This record gives sequence, structure tokens and C-alpha cells, in this order.
Amino acid sequence: MTTEVTEWCRQCPNCCLRKGGAGVTRAPLVNISTSYPLELVMMDYLTLQRSSGGYENVLVITDHFTKLAVAVPTRDQTARTTAYAFWKHFVMVYGYPQRVHTDQGANFMSKLMKEMCILYGAAKSNTTPYHPQGNGLCERFNRTLIGMVSALNEAKKANWAQFLGELIFSYNNTIHRSTGYTPFFLMFGRHGRIPLHFSTPSLMVDQTPPLSTEWAKDHCSKLKFVHKLAQGSAAQAADRQKMLYDRKAKEVPLADGERVLLRNHNPRKDKKIGPFWKPNPYIIVSQPNPDNPVYCIKPERGEVSAQKLIEALLL
Repeated sequence: MTTEVTEWCRQCPNCCLRKGGAGVTRAPLVNISTSYPLELVMMDYLTLQRSSGGYENVLVITDHFTKLAVAVPTRDQTARTTAYAFWKHFVMVYGYPQRVHTDQGANFMSKLMKEMCILYGAAKSNTTPYHPQGNGLCERFNRTLIGMVSALNEAKKANWAQFLGELIFSYNNTIHRSTGYTPFFLMFGRHGRIPLHFSTPSLMVDQTPPLSTEWAKDHCSKLKFVHKLAQGSAAQAADRQKMLYDRKAKEVPLADGERVLLRNHNPRKDKKIGPFWKPNPYIIVSQPNPDNPVYCIKPERGEVSAQKLIEALLL
């Protein structure tokens, strides 16, 4: 009887759609690497409580190599607002990056953003659906920014949009753990002058260049040297993060033509007792990059019930 009950439960469609599977199923970490400033710039939106002036959104822009961050308060998240804020507060200051990376929000995937990238000759990439880890740098900075805003007193929290400039400037002039340098220094080749430098004479550095072209050559060589050191430090930090992440990872490769169920990510009223998987089966079409656990799938032709899929998988 035990064998029959176990076999019956194994073939139950509702059980298969509800259970998340045994063991850890997340794939090993795949790091994103860059070698110079503005090679890759990431964007994301952060929503906070409404500030005075009607601001409740923050467009977060981060450079992957230098970790330099820019935060722009906005009243909405439309494509027009996003494109204008990115152009005015980042492009007109630092120039257009080689590649822009975002999630698949409608504002970032709009025709306006795509045409803007084409106009400046830049590539546009995006994360896979329901996978915010693909934009991990912005997500991690969002956590830092929330911590900084929450440290304001109650009076200033009601007007947090007016303090973003000071908070971001402090962040950009703080040594980043991954690179070992401040984002400001990696981007501009010098340290930002802050009041601490005047109160602590030992921190003062003569940044006045000599009136000679030798300074430009020396400045360029120093930047290349520092960028190389920062790249090495970032690579070591990435390897350390991958080692820690992969301790609980378990790779489950899938072959072309395999039949699979798709995770049910759509909001539902019965989220606590609803199925984790969609009932209609899909077929693995291809794996664009063998090094990344990302697959292209398509619905199987015809309406196939979950019961028939389970019977086929058990054969």
C-alpha cells in the first residue's frame, strides 16, 4: 500500500504543480566584469515615501567599473521622464556609456530609450524576467541608499529629495570595498574635496597641476595604473562572492527539446495556496550562452494537460 500511495502522489497533477522541487535549484553565479569607466552603466527605480514636491521615485544610475552612483528624484516612472533624467543628470555630465543595462520595465524597454541608445551609438541590454539579481549593483546600492535616507531625522525624511545630492556625494567619496578606491577617484583621477580635508590637514593633497603637458602624461599613466589595480580588486571580490554564492548552488543543465514547466510569477489572489508552476508545458528551444544558465523556451503545440505531461515525464 505504501508503494501505491507514493506512486499515486508522484503522478498527482496538483502535487506536481504545487511542490517546488527537492533540493537547491539555483544555478551557480555568473559575474559581470568590466575594465574601464562607462563601459557598462546600470539603471533602476527605487520607490520611497512621498517627499515634499511630489517626489516618490528615485532613478538610480551606477557605473559598473567605478561604482559611481547618481540618484535623480522623479514624480513618475514614465519613459519620457526616465530618458530625460538620464540624459540631463548623467549623459550631459559624464557622457554616454558604451552599454546601458536595465530590467524589463516598460519605461526602460520603451522605443524612446532604444532610439536614444541608437542615437549615441550605445548598446542596450536587460535582465531576464523576474530576476533582479541581473542588475545586482543597482539593487545593492538601493539598499545602501535606503539606509542613508532612513538615517535622516523625521523632519528631513519628509523632504528627502532635497538631501539626495549630499548623500550621493558622500557615497561617491567613500572607499568601495570591491575596488579599494572611491568611485569619485576612479572616475576623475582625483579625490573630491570635502570639508573633512580642511579640518584634517594631513588629508590635504596638492591637486593643482603644473603648467606643462607632462602633467597630462603623468595623469594618464596614473589613471591607467589605478584602473588596473581597481580591476584586480574587483575581480578578487567577484571571485569571493561567487565562491560564497555557489556553496548553496546546484546546476541542473537542460537539453534542447526537453519538456518543462514554467514558474508561475504572476500575482494571484491565492498566492499562499496556489500552484508554483503553470499547467501548460513548454519546450527548451536553445541556450544562447553555454556559460549562462538562461534558456529560450516556447509553448508546446496544442493544449496538453498537466496529467499528460507528467505521464510523459515518467516514461
